[in-house]
Amino acid sequence: MSPSPYFTLPFLLVVAILQSTAAPRLTVVGARPDLMLTSVVSWTLLAALRARELEYAGESPSLTRGFNDGIVWGFAGGMFLDLLSGAPLGASALALMVAALVVGIIGVGVSIPAPLLVALMTALGTLIYHLAFLVVLALMGRTVFWEMDMARVILPSLALNLLLVPAVYGLLGLVNRQTSRERLQW
Repeated sequence: MSPSPYFTLPFLLVVAILQSTAAPRLTVVGARPDLMLTSVVSWTLLAALRARELEYAGESPSLTRGFNDGIVWGFAGGMFLDLLSGAPLGASALALMVAALVVGIIGVGVSIPAPLLVALMTALGTLIYHLAFLVVLALMGRTVFWEMDMARVILPSLALNLLLVPAVYGLLGLVNRQTSRERLQW
């Protein structure tokens, strides 16, 4: 399922650079697009849907197929983000990995149409990512204004991510189709 690291690492680096340089200029009502988060959520869901297809095709089901790739993408992408920002090293990586874990577990276990699943998991992933990131900041001794961050950052980001995710999911869906192993049919 996973594309080559020769694709994954440069792709995540480009996404991190875009998020660190271009995304702050694209703010809408105080929110900016979470390009890395939507990429991680999209790839996690593509892996989860692939795991579900394999289960229906008679192959042995594996829960880890649904979130393994997403956790790897969350770690690598989060580290790139942390290296390019002033956030504590590992904060974005940890928050993205937690979001990928939850999205992957739910994505494998829930049977609803893909567009609805993508929207719901993007909303859930956004909430989990931002809350986990704020928890890490609070544990590191930084001041966190929970209500203000929820109203001015998290909820507007959630709305913006819901608008952004169809394009990201579609692009990564093309990559997924090109990199998935073909199954032999007899």
